[in-house]
Amino acid sequence: MNLIASPFIVRLLMLVCIALVGCDTSPTSGPMTAIDYRAGEQALPVVSGAELDSLIRHSKLPVLVEFGVDFGCVRCDQMKSEMAHLAQQYEGQATVVRVDFNAHRQTAVRYGATICPSYVVFDRSHAVRTRSFPTSADLLSTDLESVMEKEDKRF
Repeated sequence: MNLIASPFIVRLLMLVCIALVGCDTSPTSGPMTAIDYRAGEQALPVVSGAELDSLIRHSKLPVLVEFGVDFGCVRCDQMKSEMAHLAQQYEGQATVVRVDFNAHRQTAVRYGATICPSYVVFDRSHAVRTRSFPTSADLLSTDLESVMEKEDKRF
């Protein structure tokens, strides 16, 4: 078996690189402006750690949180369009927000977000699923759907 070609080894090396590099927002890491969204897409609302705590405590809807940054992180930029699409897709059924990973790192770590970007789904104040990059909108959508499905069965 060729270990270098092993998908497990490749994925493991990619995760190690992501963890070591982190989200650099210095001027040398990229442009200092937010990514341009496709026509009709909106940026996610950005909330502070305290606002997030209040939101998940009082929300009757599932909450999907992206712990990321608005600029300077290639991985965050790769997911921005997908996250904007999820926010539109689940409008009225779930709340989708972003918390600045660098500015609110303690909040991120408290909810299991160890690398940037990370995603946490909350159901009635409880974190029920945490995913770190690399992930996809399809997986995050499945996470939201499973919470909403549980909600439907409660009534």
